[in-house]
Amino acid sequence: MPTKLTFMRFCPEYAKIRAMSDIRNPFEGVEVDRVFLSRAELKAPWGINMPEMPNMLLFHLVLEGEAWVQFPKQKKAHKIEQGQLSLIPNGRDHYFFDGQCKTMTPLFDIDRDEITSHYEIIKHGGKGQGSLTLCGAVRLNHPLSQLLLKGLPSIVVVKEWEAAEKTWAENTFEFLFIEAKKQAFASQEIIMHLSEVLVFQAIRNWFSQNEDKKTLMKALSDERMTRVINEVQKHPSKKWTTKEMANTAGMSRSAFTERFTKLFKKKPSDFVRGVKLDLAEKLFRLENLSIGEVSDRLGYESEAAFARAYKRVKGISPGKVKGKVNQVI
Repeated sequence: MPTKLTFMRFCPEYAKIRAMSDIRNPFEGVEVDRVFLSRAELKAPWGINMPEMPNMLLFHLVLEGEAWVQFPKQKKAHKIEQGQLSLIPNGRDHYFFDGQCKTMTPLFDIDRDEITSHYEIIKHGGKGQGSLTLCGAVRLNHPLSQLLLKGLPSIVVVKEWEAAEKTWAENTFEFLFIEAKKQAFASQEIIMHLSEVLVFQAIRNWFSQNEDKKTLMKALSDERMTRVINEVQKHPSKKWTTKEMANTAGMSRSAFTERFTKLFKKKPSDFVRGVKLDLAEKLFRLENLSIGEVSDRLGYESEAAFARAYKRVKGISPGKVKGKVNQVI
């Protein structure tokens, strides 16, 4: 079972980072379901076909050399230079390569040295110019983080950090480079934690540089709204009505509905349904529950009602999802 981490727990330095921004932390209390991290030692020519990983955030840190990301059927390729970080927020399949290689090897066909259940080393390519990268995938188990990630483009390449973050980010990259090279005691744990911290900071960096997206960050900073979202997340089996959510927020039903819909661009009832169905996949994956057990856990009247709701919203039956969730990583 993947290790669960709480961001605030593994990053005491975050209090200092948070003080740099006037936007409340939308990731507070978010559990990081850590899936994997690979230290990739790559030599040209090299090319990796990264499979689609739904509901995951993928990232590539280039510690030495350079790399490129390209999505299938798209001509444009995105260059990632040394000291840069790329995020693929929605787990979209892509090519990760040296910029020239035309042959892409499927990720899971590459030999790997499994250091732990969450950390591995891969060596791939020929005998040409080398690149050292850290490639990872995490799943963020919270509706707040899911809302935030949906506001990101298909790829984010962080080339420049804000002035207040620049020294911190550069030092973190340098520390990661040293740890990736020496592989000393606890290096893999240090690498994984620091990588996750950089990912969070990169997301916030992107939003801070895109004025039209700050509205979403502010929406996630509304204490009344986040109180409701957290309660729905904690008690998914409850029959949440709009009136009950409004009471949780300390607002009238009409005022709550208007504000919630304005901030999140969806009705409260649609949001609750989405939270329940997103949790279903997590219960299949982490607890291996049956469809009936998940239906009960989420407060549905019957397994059939749950299956109909899931198929209507997700476009796929829960049975097919249950059969697939354990095949990824």
